[in-house]
Amino acid sequence: MTNRYYRYPNYELWNDGPWGTRQDSPLYPLVQWLGEKDSTGFWEYTKPVDGLRGDDCKTLDCYTRKTNSVAAPDVTEYWHRQGIFYSCRSMGGIRWCVCGPETALGDQVNKLKTLVVYHKENYSDPYWLMRMLADYDAYLRMIAASKDTLLLFFAVEGPDTGGYFVEILQEASVRYPIDRDRLYLDCSLFRELGVKIAEVPGYTYRDGDGAAVEDPDACLISFGALEIPALDISNRWPSLYCLNRKQVLQDDFSSTQYDRQRFLHSMTGERMMQGIAMDHDYDFCDDPAFAEYWDRMGVQLLLHETAGNRWLTFTPKSALEEGAEKLPLMIVMQEVGSANEHLAVTSINYCYEAVKLAAAGEFIALFFVLEDPASNELLTDILEEAAAKIPVDRSRMYIMGHSHNGMYAFEFARHHPTLLAGLATLGNAPWLAETSAVPGTETDEKKILATADEDIPLINMTGMCEMGLYYPVAGEHTGRRVGGRGAGNNPADGVEERIRGWQRRLRAMNCPMRSREEIIASLSSPDTATRRIGVPADRTDILYLDGVHHYIADIKNREGKFHFRLVGIENVPHLPTPSMIDLAWSFLKRFARDEKTGKILELY
Repeated sequence: MTNRYYRYPNYELWNDGPWGTRQDSPLYPLVQWLGEKDSTGFWEYTKPVDGLRGDDCKTLDCYTRKTNSVAAPDVTEYWHRQGIFYSCRSMGGIRWCVCGPETALGDQVNKLKTLVVYHKENYSDPYWLMRMLADYDAYLRMIAASKDTLLLFFAVEGPDTGGYFVEILQEASVRYPIDRDRLYLDCSLFRELGVKIAEVPGYTYRDGDGAAVEDPDACLISFGALEIPALDISNRWPSLYCLNRKQVLQDDFSSTQYDRQRFLHSMTGERMMQGIAMDHDYDFCDDPAFAEYWDRMGVQLLLHETAGNRWLTFTPKSALEEGAEKLPLMIVMQEVGSANEHLAVTSINYCYEAVKLAAAGEFIALFFVLEDPASNELLTDILEEAAAKIPVDRSRMYIMGHSHNGMYAFEFARHHPTLLAGLATLGNAPWLAETSAVPGTETDEKKILATADEDIPLINMTGMCEMGLYYPVAGEHTGRRVGGRGAGNNPADGVEERIRGWQRRLRAMNCPMRSREEIIASLSSPDTATRRIGVPADRTDILYLDGVHHYIADIKNREGKFHFRLVGIENVPHLPTPSMIDLAWSFLKRFARDEKTGKILELY
């Protein structure tokens, strides 16, 4: 039974009232207006690749499933010759594209001024991206001539009701050298429609000192050689939103089976509220009061920078005393960049339990991630710097990440297995899909065989009410929300795909193979955990923690060792709960990596 009268300290922060305007970007009304008013007409792309259109495009090598877009080779090559790259991605159902000089790729030191362009498109046509680039041909020629500008396109089908533009701007700022102090919004549509910016309902433009501007149109600049009317939105777009609170409360992150009231009135909700209250009270991670917050808990927060990218460490104060023993290092792949100064605070809240464990003396926590596997190779340099600055036991370094960051953690561990003693992926599919939703993390046979050659202890944990509905692996899945993040965006929607994906995972973990029939039979197993997980296991357990059941399945590898664990947690949507991080540490702390032989050691 759910007791809706169960309360705990700061419970009121689940309500919107105490947050005021913190949850919404100041720019939100303006981008909503742009998404509503743009009436761009769609025209048929005249140069289809190999003459293919519609679903037939899915057979093309230049087709990308996640964005349902074709990157025509002749277009790509043409702009390459002009020294221009373009990259298309998706978040929250919104497609976005960055175009800029190829010399800017991988350079986070030399920041470029950036023009943000809202443009209405029809995602159902795989040629929407090619059509958009053609529509903005003059803009691309402008940046090709100047070599000092980035274009960030938001290709929307309508208003951004989820406010995902903030997350997209944050990700784009990490991935590309966007100068947050020279960020402009294309306002051509206002002039085309003869509308004043001041007429946008609910929007107030503020100057650099935060004062309201009565006539925003007077602040428009002429951007670039085309003299595009643009509004300076530098540092005027970030919100102070709380990510895991959003994931608890919004339907986008869960299946229809999710009981939100049960979650809120539970010990899981109570434990999460500790971090959410911290998120509410502090705006920026470089605030001295924020460092004092952690100092009172007995942990030292330090901000570092490598190659223009920020990373954070939380070190137990006792470990800094002379003669103290070295401690394990937990790498938490979570965004802490400076594009949005509140981002680090909400990321620390997201994995608050990891910092609590650090404060208790279990390990040193290091927060860092960038937005693609290649960029995350910088972590090898960061680990060297960290070992020189803080007392790290290099035989006991572990890595964890949630959602796409879990995939990045997996990729980093796969490329650097001897650096790490274990891996925790949270909110990720238990199987390995043929094609990942995250660019750069495709799983092919070559990668699977290479991974199988390395012994990387892995614990994978997901909520059983995630929008992607991962469990039971071999079962029929119902309950996906129409139009939500999990709708049609799962790389293994069918039972047969998931079974093949599970067999790929077994090969990658060097575990004995299971037949399709054995996997299907798990659904009728007398063992409850086996039925709920939906794959055969060598041992199982059910733990009742923080008011919900945690179903655990352990699979032996070919050497007879339990180095692979799955955990499914009832009534949890797409977010990392405190119990996930506790169980991750409980599993990982058993392992160390022999620095001489590279072999995994079981400490107990």
